[in-house]
Amino acid sequence: MKPTYSPKFISTIAALSLCVSSAVAHHPDTNWVITGSNENAHSSAGDSNTTTITNLTNGIVSTGANAENRISSLIIKSETNNNNNPTLEIGNQNNNKKITVPNITIDAGANLNRTIQNPSNTNNRWNIIIRGGSTIENFMNNGTISSTGKADTLYLFTDEQTKNSNQKGGQTAITNFTNNGTIESKGSNAAIRLQGARIDNFKNKQGKLISGDSEEAIKVERKGTNGQATNSTITNFTNEGTIKANNTAVNFNNTSITNFTNSGTIINEGNKNSGVNINDTTITSFSNSGTIKITQGAAAVRLSGSTNVSTFINEVGGLIQSDQENTQYRIGDEVKAAIYAHSGKNITSLENKGTVKGKNIGIYIWGKNNQSITHLKNSGLIEINGNNNSSGGSNGSGGNGSKTGGIVLGNYDNQNAKYDTVENTGTIKGGDYGIYTEGATITNFKNSGTIEGKIDGIGFYNAGTTNTSITNLDIDSGVIKGGTNGINISKDKGSDTIAVQNLTIKSGATVEGGTGSGLVLGNNKNETNGKKATYKLTGKIEVNGTLKGSTAGITNHGELGSDNQDAIVVGNGGQIIGVVKNESGGNLKGNITNNSASTLSLESKGTVGNNMVITNSNANAGGKVEIKDWKVENQGNNGSGQQVKKVQFKGEGITVDKLTISAGNVDVTQVANAFTTDDKANKANIFAHTQIESTDQSVKFTGDMLRGLVANIDGSKTAAAALNRTLITTATARATFLDTVMGNALNTLSFLHHRASSSLGSYKNANLYANATTIRNDLLSQSSNYASNKNNLFFVLPYYSYTKVELDKGVFSKGHTQGLVLGYSFFNPKS
Repeated sequence: MKPTYSPKFISTIAALSLCVSSAVAHHPDTNWVITGSNENAHSSAGDSNTTTITNLTNGIVSTGANAENRISSLIIKSETNNNNNPTLEIGNQNNNKKITVPNITIDAGANLNRTIQNPSNTNNRWNIIIRGGSTIENFMNNGTISSTGKADTLYLFTDEQTKNSNQKGGQTAITNFTNNGTIESKGSNAAIRLQGARIDNFKNKQGKLISGDSEEAIKVERKGTNGQATNSTITNFTNEGTIKANNTAVNFNNTSITNFTNSGTIINEGNKNSGVNINDTTITSFSNSGTIKITQGAAAVRLSGSTNVSTFINEVGGLIQSDQENTQYRIGDEVKAAIYAHSGKNITSLENKGTVKGKNIGIYIWGKNNQSITHLKNSGLIEINGNNNSSGGSNGSGGNGSKTGGIVLGNYDNQNAKYDTVENTGTIKGGDYGIYTEGATITNFKNSGTIEGKIDGIGFYNAGTTNTSITNLDIDSGVIKGGTNGINISKDKGSDTIAVQNLTIKSGATVEGGTGSGLVLGNNKNETNGKKATYKLTGKIEVNGTLKGSTAGITNHGELGSDNQDAIVVGNGGQIIGVVKNESGGNLKGNITNNSASTLSLESKGTVGNNMVITNSNANAGGKVEIKDWKVENQGNNGSGQQVKKVQFKGEGITVDKLTISAGNVDVTQVANAFTTDDKANKANIFAHTQIESTDQSVKFTGDMLRGLVANIDGSKTAAAALNRTLITTATARATFLDTVMGNALNTLSFLHHRASSSLGSYKNANLYANATTIRNDLLSQSSNYASNKNNLFFVLPYYSYTKVELDKGVFSKGHTQGLVLGYSFFNPKS
C-alpha cells in the first residue's frame, strides 16, 4: 500500500519522493519530512497543529531544512522497525534556526525499535535525537522506544555555541518529559542521554521502565569544555516507576538539578559503579521515598567531585541499599557503601528517615578540608548485615578499609571535613562500629536513639596525620553500646591529636561497653617513630544517665580534664558502673564530684593535677566515693623544693583503699598533709583502712595519714646493696680467674722458652674462665726463626667471663664480659 496523506486544512499539496518505492504522497506540513524506504507510512494532519505518522517501517522522520520557530506537533503511531537508521531527528547542527515543537507523542502500541551496529562518529548514534537549540514543550512516550547495538536510545544534544564564527542554536530543551511506557537500551549506550541539554520537568511514571543493558539507563553530562562548555540542567527529576541498568542506573555529571524525587525503584544490577552517581553537580533537593539499590557495584548513591547538595533526605519508607560485600570497604577511590559522599564541596543537610542498608558501610563521607556538612542526621534505620569482621581490634588497627560501620566519617589525603551537627535519633546497628571517624571536625555530636557496634558503639580515631576534634558530645537519651567499648577515643599509633571538649550523658541515656569500658580515652600503644599521639577530653564529663563497662566505667590513657575545673561530675540520677581508671601514662586533671546515690570508684596509676577536689555530696542517700588506688607524686620543682600534689576531700562517704607513693621523688613526710578535708569529711574515716605502698620494694612505710608517715629502707633490697654484692662477687671471681690464667700461662711459657710444648689448662670451675686449649695457637708475634728468638715471646689470650650473683631468694644479678689477656715474656738465658 502506498503512503497517503489526507490534509484537512491545506490546499497546496507538496510532492514527497520516497526513495525506494518512488511513491508520491501529499504531506500536510513541510517542516516534517520522511526519508528512506517506507512503503506503508502515513502522515496526516488531524488539526492545524498536529502531524501524525503511522506505519513508519524504515523511514526517518526529521524536521525539514527550512523548519524554524514554532512548527506543528508530532504523533508517531503503530509499530516501526529499522536497522542502522534513527527513527526521529529534530534540529540541525549546520544551521542556527531554532525550532519549537509543542508536543511530541509516541503513541501507545508504537514500538520504535532500531538496531544500529556500526554508526559513524557523528551520525546515526541514536534512535531519537533532539539538537540544535530545539525546544520541545511536551514529550510523551506511551509506547516503546528501544535501541540495540551502539546507539543511545533517546539523545538530547546541545551543539557547540559557535561554529565557523556563526552563533549556533543554543541549548536544546524539553519543558515536560514524561515516560508512560518503556525506554530501553539493549546495546552498549544509554537509554536516555542528555549532553548540555535542559529538561524542566522529567517524569518516569509509576509502573513504567527506563533501562540500560550494559551502560547507563540515564546519562546526563556537560557538552564542551572550558569557556565553550554547557552544563545539563534538570529542574525537577521525578521517578515513580523503575530505572535499572547493569551499570550506573542514573549518572549525573556537570549538571544542575533543583529537585530529585524518587518514589519508585532505581537499581544497578551489574558489578560496577553506582545506582545513582552525582558528580560535579549541584542539587537543591534530593528526596527518596522509594528504593535505590546496587547489587554488586560500589555505592547505591555516590556524591563526588565538586558536588553541592542543599538537602539530601531518604524519606520514611525509603530504602537505599548496597548488597556488595568486600573484605575492605574502600579500594582506591571506590567505597562499598549505601551512600558515599566523596565531595570537595558542601552538603547542607543529609538525613536518613527511612532505611539505609549495607554489607560494609551505611553512610560513608570521605571529607576534605574545604568540605562542610551542616547537618548529618539519622532518624530511621541504618543497618549493616554483612559477614565481614574487622581485623582491627578495639583500637581500630586493621588495614585500610577493613572495618564496617553504620556511619563512617573518613578523611581524604589527611584532610578533615567540617560538621556542624552529627545527630542520631534512630537506630544504627550491625557493623563493627555504629559510628566511626577517621578524621573530622565536629561541633555538636548528639544521640537520642540507639547506636550499636560489635567492637565499639562510637569510635573516634584518626587515619594518617589528621586532628579530630569534637566540641560537644551529647548523649541526650537512648543507648550507645559496643561489644568492647561504648565510646572509644583512641588510635593505635600516630602523632596526631583527637580532642573532645565536653561529654554529657543525660538522664535516661546509657553508654555501655561489653567486655571493655564505657568510655576509653587514648591507649598505651600510641607511639610511632618516637612520636606520641595526643588524646584529650579537655572539658567536663557529666553523667546524669548511665556510663558502664565490665573492665572500667572510664579508662584514661590520655589527657582528661583541666586544672581547677570540673573534670567528672556524676549527677543526682546518674551512675558510673565500673571503676574510673587513670592508667599509667594517663593524665587526670580537674575536680571529681559525685552527686548521686550510687558509688563512684576511682583508681589512678598515672599523673594527676595539683589541687584536685574530690566531692561526695549525697552521702545521706547512699552516695560514696571509693578510691581503690591513688599514686602520690610531686608537683614538680616550683622553685622552693619538691611539693607533693594536693587533694582535698569534701563530704562524707569517701574512703581510700590504697595509696601508692612514688618513693624516688616524693618527700614522704609531706604526704599526710597533702590530703586535706572540708568540715563534712572525716580524715580518720577516709584513711581508716588505707594500705600504703611504695613503687620501690626496698621502702616500707610506718605511721599513718593522721600523724604522718616514715620511710624505712630495707638495705638488702636496695639497688646499692645489689650493686655492692655484685661488685664483690665479680672482683673475687676475676682475681681467682687472673691468678689461674697467669699461673698456667707462665708455666706453659717456661716450657716454650725451652722448646717444649705444653697446653694451657682451662680453669673450668670458676665463674670466669679462659676458653683456650693451647697458648701456642694464640701467639701473634714471634720471630720467623723461632729457634733464634725463643727468648722473646708475645701472646694474646681471648677470654669470656660470666657472673651470676644471688641477691635475694630467687633473685639474681647476672651478665658476661668478653676481653683479651695480653702478655710478653722475656727469658734471659744468662740467668
